[in-house]
Amino acid sequence: MLTVEFQGETGSPGMLPWLRVADACHRIRLASDTERRRASEMSWVEWRQPSSYLPDREPDGIPSSEDWLWLRDRPRLLGIDRIPADSAAGLARMLAPSRGITRAGLDALALAAAAREARLDPVSWSLALLEWDPRRWSHDVQATPGVEPALGWWSVWATPDWMPGLSGPGLALALADLARTGRYRCDHATGPDGRDHPAPPDVWDRIDGLGLAGSFGIVEGF
Repeated sequence: MLTVEFQGETGSPGMLPWLRVADACHRIRLASDTERRRASEMSWVEWRQPSSYLPDREPDGIPSSEDWLWLRDRPRLLGIDRIPADSAAGLARMLAPSRGITRAGLDALALAAAAREARLDPVSWSLALLEWDPRRWSHDVQATPGVEPALGWWSVWATPDWMPGLSGPGLALALADLARTGRYRCDHATGPDGRDHPAPPDVWDRIDGLGLAGSFGIVEGF
């Protein structure tokens, strides 16, 4: 698990939002194909973020000044308009008056860790951001996930701007459930909590237009 330390305090993914995304990316980046498949299947069963089913991984490096320079040139990859500081230390100094010295330092280091992970693997970063902070996700800059409905949370159907107002984790997991159980054009899927998640006609029309009916057990011409 990724953590950061500042002035004797340790920050974990559970307390630092940027570190939560960075740790998810770290798990996805280092996971084997088998681990990813199992995580996707468990996500379908329990309707939770796939990365939460991947094993913890020890850090394989630390953020560098190059990572921060990379971030300053590409802030939108993290869903940020701009980075106002030349370094993590500089950002910590800027944040200290409003957040306190310790929290400012932890937040700045968490952002540096996120920059490193995004730089190392933009595709895994895209999936992690989609899982944990989808409001920062955009097709304009993020690597686009696969279109196969069975991918669930790791599919394009989970992205906020694929079908605005319709696409998102709820729809993605509903389609994964319908695909894995062969229920073509069913109008909803029921989550583990008993709530129904709709699959409107517009979504099915889009699926048909993409030639994905076969993902739901439909054979063309029959």
